[in-house]
Amino acid sequence: MSKRTAKTVDRQMADRKAADAAIQKRLHERYYSDPSIHERGLEILAGMAVQNDLAKSLAVEFEAAWTAERAIEEDDYMPDEEYAAAHGRTQVVAEKITAIPSTSILMMQLKARAYMWSEGCTDLEDLSPARDTVSDPILVSLFRDLGADRVLAEDA
Repeated sequence: MSKRTAKTVDRQMADRKAADAAIQKRLHERYYSDPSIHERGLEILAGMAVQNDLAKSLAVEFEAAWTAERAIEEDDYMPDEEYAAAHGRTQVVAEKITAIPSTSILMMQLKARAYMWSEGCTDLEDLSPARDTVSDPILVSLFRDLGADRVLAEDA
């Protein structure tokens, strides 16, 4: 490499470093010096914490209702009215879950559990092979990734 080419390369590298430093400075001034950005970040984190708390309490409520419903369903001596009432209690919780927009994985997991309840499935194997629809394998994959086959109240 000639001296002239080496000087050009050195100058280009120095210019690039200076440009990078200027960009870093602008980014720092724009995002780290503005207190409102920190406040907005804290608001977002607080909102996420509130939704996680809500999801945890709904998970406990949902799992308790669904467990009671299954126990009544399995008891041959329980009247149909008793099962209908238990199913209604679970449905009320599922409707609450459905009404809340998901902004956390925990809420998405809870919605997946509510879907499984609505389809009468207690585990993921109830969904896929026995049913012949295209969407079920996709749902099973998504639900497995979300951990929907785990009781969420235990995680809460």
